[in-house]
Formats: sequence, C-alpha cells, structure tokens
Amino acid sequence: NYLQNNNKTIHLIGVPGTIGQAKALGNQLTRTHQAGKSPENTAVVLADERLLFPVLNSVPGQIGKFNVTMGIPFPISPVYSLLILLAENDLNSRNKAPDLQFQLSRLIKILHHDFMAVILNQQIINDLQRLTQKIISDGNPYIRVSRIRERLSGADKRTQLLVDKIVFQSPESASDAIKKYLELIRWLADQPVKGEKTSNQVVLFNQLSLAVSLLNRMQQLMDKSGEMLDIKHLLRFLKQLSPSFQMNFLGEPLEGMQVM
Repeated sequence: NYLQNNNKTIHLIGVPGTIGQAKALGNQLTRTHQAGKSPENTAVVLADERLLFPVLNSVPGQIGKFNVTMGIPFPISPVYSLLILLAENDLNSRNKAPDLQFQLSRLIKILHHDFMAVILNQQIINDLQRLTQKIISDGNPYIRVSRIRERLSGADKRTQLLVDKIVFQSPESASDAIKKYLELIRWLADQPVKGEKTSNQVVLFNQLSLAVSLLNRMQQLMDKSGEMLDIKHLLRFLKQLSPSFQMNFLGEPLEGMQVM
C-alpha cells in the first residue's frame, strides 16, 4: 500500500551506459539514505538483467542488507567472465623456449578483474598493481613465466600463490584446465572476509559455488562421452552450457531494500 497511499515525485535522469546508470543509482540511494528514508521502502527495478552486477557494486554500504528477487543467469556474472578470460589466457599462451609465455593484455584483465577487487584483501590487490606496473614497463606484448616470477619477488605469499594458480600451470587438455580452474575458484572461495559479508559479496560467493557446479558438470559430460577436448573446444563448451545455470533469490523478502 506504500505506493497507493503516498504522494509520488518522479525524477528522470538521463545517463549513458550501464556503468554510468549504476553509479547514478548509487548516488541517488546515498541521497535517499541521508534524507532519512528507510531502505525497507526502497525498490530498485531493473529493465535489463545485465545491470544487476554493476548495480550491486554501486549500492552504498550504509544501505545495509538488501534482497535480490530475480534469478541471476550465470553468463552475466563476474565469475563467468573470469572463467572465459582464464580459458582464453590458456588458449593464447605460447610454449616457446625457454618457458611459457602469456599475452600481457589478457593477463592484466585477469589480475585486475572486478571480481578480484571484491574478494581479495588490500595487500594482495596492492601486490597485483605493483606486478602489473613492472610487467608493463617491460614493453612486451607477451610475458614469460620466468619474468613474472622475477617481478613477484618480495610479494605476499598469498599473492604468489594466486598468480601461480593463474599462470604457472599450463593445461594441455580440457580436463587439465577444469582441474586448474576448480583449484583457483576454491582458493578464492576460501579467502577471508573482514566482518560480516555484504549482500554483494554473498552474491559473488554464491556465483563461485555455481561455477564449481558448472565445471564439475562439464567434466562429468566429458567423462561420459569419452571425448578428449582441447582448450579451444572447452571454451566453446563452457559458453554453450553456462546459460542453463542460474542462481535464484538472495536475502529475505521482507528485509531491506528490494532489487528486482
């Protein structure tokens, strides 16, 4: 009855692009909270499901808990885009003497992926930023694994372990790649979160669980068919199977702001 029994004021705000729209929403939610309005009386209605994760990243912390009342298709999640980048990174690697080489631009996208910024602690993020600056300064489109090891000298052990899981293993088959990606995802899922998890972090951790289910299902189907796939066909298989995976509702229907 809230909409029926209260006066309405409609503001139209023109903002180009999904990121700009999400940031504009975050600013509006901040103003609404500062005006003393309760999040329980706030609903965010998305016209495009692809706006969901930019919006989740833009919700100000003071809003507190919120409830997502829409299904979240896996292909629009940050974890899916991370998996695609990982597979493309392995697919485009070059095994040239004396060691393995990776395409610099794609590797940087992985190290600074939006998902990493939410899950990892600040020490690891700082280490990755310093590593990126060093390998960019080399001026080469491809970076050797041995050079990455040199540039990681002095970094936190957790940072070294993370980068090890990304580049120091070169899968030769789809099964090897799935094993590599599962190890990385489980490592990310085990990262400690300071304080109580935000609703956004709960969504992302649930996406990690969904990614594990997807990769395990892919392995089961490959085992059943008896086919040995390479990384190129694994990437195609991943894109074909992922739309059938979806994470449903988050939060309590009667608690906090509603996102639908």
